[in-house]
Amino acid sequence: MSSPSSNSIAAQSEVPRRKPTIPEAFDFVVSPSPFGTDESLPHLPAMVAAHALTPSNDCQSARSLASTDSIDRKSEIVETDPELSFFLRQFADTMGNWMDLFDMDRHYHRVIPMLAWSSPLLLYSACAVAAKQLTLVKFSSQEPRFSLHSWQTSFQKDFAWYSTKYYDRAISLLLRYVSDLSSRSSGQENAEQQSEHGHKPKPCGNEIIIAATILSVYEFLTASDQTWSEHLDGIRSFIGLSDELGFNFQPTSEGPVLDPLLPSLLRAACWNFARQDFLAALINGHKTRLDTENPVIWRRMGLSVTEDGKPIAHMDSHSSEDAHSETLRPDIISNTLVWLLSKLANYVAITTDSKRQPTSIRGLEATWLSLNQEFKTWHQGLPSSFRPSYRVRRTPHQGVERSQKCKHQTESLICYETWYSSSMCASSMQSYHMSQILLLIHKPEGLVVPFSQTSASGGPLDALTRFNQMNRVLQYHAAEICAIALSRPEAAARIHMLQPVYLAGRCLHTKADRAIVLGLLESIEIELGWSSRYRVDDLLREWGMDRNEIMDCCN
Repeated sequence: MSSPSSNSIAAQSEVPRRKPTIPEAFDFVVSPSPFGTDESLPHLPAMVAAHALTPSNDCQSARSLASTDSIDRKSEIVETDPELSFFLRQFADTMGNWMDLFDMDRHYHRVIPMLAWSSPLLLYSACAVAAKQLTLVKFSSQEPRFSLHSWQTSFQKDFAWYSTKYYDRAISLLLRYVSDLSSRSSGQENAEQQSEHGHKPKPCGNEIIIAATILSVYEFLTASDQTWSEHLDGIRSFIGLSDELGFNFQPTSEGPVLDPLLPSLLRAACWNFARQDFLAALINGHKTRLDTENPVIWRRMGLSVTEDGKPIAHMDSHSSEDAHSETLRPDIISNTLVWLLSKLANYVAITTDSKRQPTSIRGLEATWLSLNQEFKTWHQGLPSSFRPSYRVRRTPHQGVERSQKCKHQTESLICYETWYSSSMCASSMQSYHMSQILLLIHKPEGLVVPFSQTSASGGPLDALTRFNQMNRVLQYHAAEICAIALSRPEAAARIHMLQPVYLAGRCLHTKADRAIVLGLLESIEIELGWSSRYRVDDLLREWGMDRNEIMDCCN
């Protein structure tokens, strides 16, 4: 499904409202399931399906003995299902934290578990992702971290079965929601007539966007590219519908989600989509689904953007007033980088398009210069929170374990370990170094230094000299990416470092450096369950070497 026009995003109140385009059910992927249809499933208890938690019979009996006047019903704590509770806690502690890396308000970790019991779609989506992540990591026999952990350790669990079960339930609910919206769209004329009498057409249920961002991670966990991309297409369709309805991050007037929390949660969901959208564009070599050139949506998502689509510098300041400025929030700064990276991905897609017209060369040069300046402005305005907490020189006893006895250690360009106390900032800096690599390798030929210029030694600056200079810059940024990765930031940052470390590996040539890169990539999948093997295979194929040939230098 093609992306909606950018004009829909910027729709103003005075523009006649167009008929919203409701996404079709096939925009989302349905995996074959052994569990049958949605109606055949033993869903949540009726109390949850009705979007209200009610106490058990035992609790009701106990309360009947007490004075109802002495009980604040809002403070009642009810018993929840152990199985669902376990997976919901697992989601909050793992995937929720990972999706919150660039959100200081931690919506997926903090808010989703609260809303899930009143939204079966959110609950099943979270449980499906949590169960799938558990299928991808080795069982740990360590002491349970919390009492509910005994549900996992009491006997062997088939997490793949639970993952499929909850994924099927979530998709079934999602498709039913899409079908309901499509049916509602068919009665658009009646809705428009009602709007003349003070009734506005009902907006899209925003919880579907939030749930879809969770379900798209379900596919991304195992690098299932086709299904992941189709999920992103479905999310974009619903974001497009929100565009047409104003996209002001306002609470939905219907549905189970708690309205006061929804606007900021929807914004967090859209940023999660924007990051996945950028990664999909970078991995697959196509343009992003979001319109990076329309400043309206990005301003609504919290960025400081000029009317002509340029980022406003977030200059650091020592004044107490500026210190608390919204524009200096690390998550706003990091999200600004996502926008710039999305613009860069679109530029790369154009430069690698074989159907590109030669007459567009001037335009590409102007775009590159503009992007280069925007990244420079972003980097120069970083506050002190984006500076590393320490930077130490690596020794043979530091870093990836297999490099402890590496006989090629002295040849390594990766000389440091750089640690940021904020994993958000660490990940953003890795992405910044990745952007510099991409900008350099996709620099238009018309902007490179001409051969006639003399070098510092007085000789002609030929193509080989220029290549060596470029190679040194590429290797510098690659080494910086790996230096941050070697500090082993928290899990959320490690899954986001997959693409930067992969790109760094393409720029490094010694066995010692390549062994470090392979170790970093492999540890992501082994320890966290996030698929990285496909990038290891890509590097080995590009290097023309097998894994043992690389890693034998570390034995």
